[in-house]
Amino acid sequence: MTLACTGSAAHRAGWLAVLLFGATALPVLADDHVPEPPSVALDARHAHAETFAYTRQADAYYFRAGLEELGILSLGLAQYFANKQANSTDWEFGYDWDSFRARLSGGGYSLDTNHFDTNFITHPGAGTLYYWAARSNRLSVTASFAYALVAATFWEFFGEMRERVSVNDMLVTPISGLVLGETTFQLGAFFDRSCATTPNTLLGTLFGPAKSAHDLLDGREPLRDSVCDEYGFTRRGAHEFRLSLGEAAVWRVQGPNVPAVAEIRLDLHTRVVAWDSYGSAGNGLRTFSDGHVTEIWLQSASGTTRWNDFTLGGSLVPIGMHYRKLDDTADAGRLVGYELLFGLFIATEYSAHRYDRSTTGTPDYFFSLDVPGMSLEYRRHTSSFCLELDLQVSPTLAAVSVFALEPYLTHGSRERLTAVTRAQGYNYAAGFTVRPRARLISKCVEVGVDLRGARLWGIDDVDRSPAQQSHLVENEARRSGRLWVSLGRLSWPLRLTTTFAVLERWGTLADARLARAEIALSESLDARF
Repeated sequence: MTLACTGSAAHRAGWLAVLLFGATALPVLADDHVPEPPSVALDARHAHAETFAYTRQADAYYFRAGLEELGILSLGLAQYFANKQANSTDWEFGYDWDSFRARLSGGGYSLDTNHFDTNFITHPGAGTLYYWAARSNRLSVTASFAYALVAATFWEFFGEMRERVSVNDMLVTPISGLVLGETTFQLGAFFDRSCATTPNTLLGTLFGPAKSAHDLLDGREPLRDSVCDEYGFTRRGAHEFRLSLGEAAVWRVQGPNVPAVAEIRLDLHTRVVAWDSYGSAGNGLRTFSDGHVTEIWLQSASGTTRWNDFTLGGSLVPIGMHYRKLDDTADAGRLVGYELLFGLFIATEYSAHRYDRSTTGTPDYFFSLDVPGMSLEYRRHTSSFCLELDLQVSPTLAAVSVFALEPYLTHGSRERLTAVTRAQGYNYAAGFTVRPRARLISKCVEVGVDLRGARLWGIDDVDRSPAQQSHLVENEARRSGRLWVSLGRLSWPLRLTTTFAVLERWGTLADARLARAEIALSESLDARF
């Protein structure tokens, strides 16, 4: 079923591939299990049966996963020394026991000063590869994360042996790899268990390249459903895929007055819930522990000559519980009742947004890791509408552009800043994020609101040059809200959506402050399935 609450018709949409690079599988002889009937494989549920369902039994390969992790680390090491001239600027230690002992004892730890995109694009990409290498060998979420964590730690201590151990890399690489790796992995698995169509085969390979390579290597065929919707997608569990293309007018409401600007916006969103009981008739409580709830979002906006906004994020509920009290007999097959989903929440997001569109200044960069958070979802089904309420709350570790840096430098000393702020203009921060969402879906109209607020405080501990700074107080905040109305019957693949959005960003550094706020009104054509 789709995640739309009323009716059985699916939504149509598309998706754009991002950060897709499959780990090379190392040859291992396939096992010789006797083929089992499809019904047996479907009924033999275990912790990750929804993710790994095959026409005949397939085992997990822990040793092969370890070899592939070493293969990825070897490629990374070759690239590292190929760029020796650039990387040697961070070398502070030698290849001796005293240097290694200093790194073990904590004297060689710090937050690094690498470029923002190096830390928060390439390192999440590496973490995704580490995670895929284990997960595609049919390991559980927990075991795959452990492999990614060990690989990231090995790289910090041995791959970059002459550098300080990067505290941010030790966290960002495995955790963002877990989120991005599992969300794309579940998307590929969704297409693998849908009906046997050419688009499903291609999409399963696109979003799960490492899994597809291992399945081919081991001679395993995904166990596909035979009862699907009109697009060939499985009706087990729930899904929502949405592509929005539209035009927006943007006004600045805080900061220097500038004329309104027009933008083209492209948004993509996927959500997959991979277990049978979700959104289906029945009563009772069920727990899950295999990344069954995943979400990906990609947002972009461009003006006449350049990109003004790019956001890529993903979220994962790896463990939780689902309670339902749903009846489909009281109202001619329509679901009536309610369901609750509660679980551990992990998310990551990379964002680059240009508030001053009339200038050539650098965008405001914002990277966040929300972990460990809690997610609560409530859905109320009636014969005429469905109400969805969702709340996500989590501590946040972030790296953000120091928003008030420019006004601070008009009178303040650069030498008092953290090392990364002096070198790159951003800083590490910690705080919390709150995201409430609501959606009301009827037969022909959908109304929704999505609010999000992050409040952060700059981190000046574990700095690379602690003796040079004087612990300036830094605060960063970002708040956003969207209100939308979509018109069109649920059975239609295309819908017309009007969206009103607000974005506010402010920061303080010592006694300097800078704030920007903007509103946008957009019209878009949404394709959903």
